[in-house]
Amino acid sequence: MKPTYFQDGLATVHNCDFRNDPRYIKSFQEGFKLGGWGSGVAVWRIHVALWAASVASRLEGDFVECGVHFGGVSRAVMEFINFSKLNKHFFLLDTYEGKALDDLTDAEKQQMNSVLDEGLTDSQKYFLTGRYPSSYDRVVKTFEPFGDKVHVIRGTVPHTLDQVTSDKVAYLAVDMNCAAPEVAALEFFWPKLIKGGIVVLDDHGWPNCEGQTNAHAAFAKRYNTCVLPLPTGQGLLIKH
Repeated sequence: MKPTYFQDGLATVHNCDFRNDPRYIKSFQEGFKLGGWGSGVAVWRIHVALWAASVASRLEGDFVECGVHFGGVSRAVMEFINFSKLNKHFFLLDTYEGKALDDLTDAEKQQMNSVLDEGLTDSQKYFLTGRYPSSYDRVVKTFEPFGDKVHVIRGTVPHTLDQVTSDKVAYLAVDMNCAAPEVAALEFFWPKLIKGGIVVLDDHGWPNCEGQTNAHAAFAKRYNTCVLPLPTGQGLLIKH
């Protein structure tokens, strides 16, 4: 049987008609044009983020993304849920230069250094090493039209977490490519996450991300819950 979807490490013969939904297409394109992912990458991952955001948009609480890069995912989300019409704020936290090297474990540093001499493209090196050209000014410009509803916060997690002034969070996206700041963000926001609120863990099941996988699982166990691993490589947590 011919696959209906075969991209980004995921193949299926099941229904994936969401790709033909005009609302999905427009939202995906809004994010894609900012750069940060290829045309054959992230189609289903973005679908997951849009689903999570759509559910969260009906709940009380604000939106937070830790690990923004160029803002593609957050911009797609905002388009999909018509964020400008909602009584919510969106907090975007990132170094806007990639991973903070001091936060890496020895294993993560060894993995990062091992890819530098393998003849990879710049984009592959950016992903695997986590060091990006500065994107702060670019992200600020992207979200200027949303005024004071969007807060672009530059710096390392956990040091910037107290700049998120919201006491209630409905949607949390985590994509910082290393375990320590991701767990710090989870620990900080979990008490603020409302019942039914959703956490999207972008790197949860990816190859060479075992440190994050184990750290996410340990966090979930401490709070008597569990991560739902997805074939996209993402993981989902829902506050109950």
